[in-house]
Amino acid sequence: MFTKGLLEVFGEVMDHHPDHYRFYFPFNLDKKHWVGLCVDASSLIITVFDCNTSLRSEASMCSKLKPISEMFPYLMKQDGLRISKSQLIPMVVERAKTVPRNIISAYPTELIWV
Repeated sequence: MFTKGLLEVFGEVMDHHPDHYRFYFPFNLDKKHWVGLCVDASSLIITVFDCNTSLRSEASMCSKLKPISEMFPYLMKQDGLRISKSQLIPMVVERAKTVPRNIISAYPTELIWV
């Protein structure tokens, strides 16, 4: 189902951090707006770090991230994590409650990571 390269990278990250399965990566919505994602494999939650929540409703955000929320449990299972059939459901998608905002910026939206 998944490419060998993806499974190797995924497995390598999990080998180095066996107690904490959190994956952070950027995600571009409609080639217009970047958000940060934290996929927490232990709690089956995807947290969205969005510095401009007015651009997209909660329902729209969940809809855009539905493929990732559906795919990730299967990726974890294929890589060898103990995932039961009852856990092969879409992950919960939620926005982070507080995200630093850069209101005065040359760019429409900007998130600064330290």
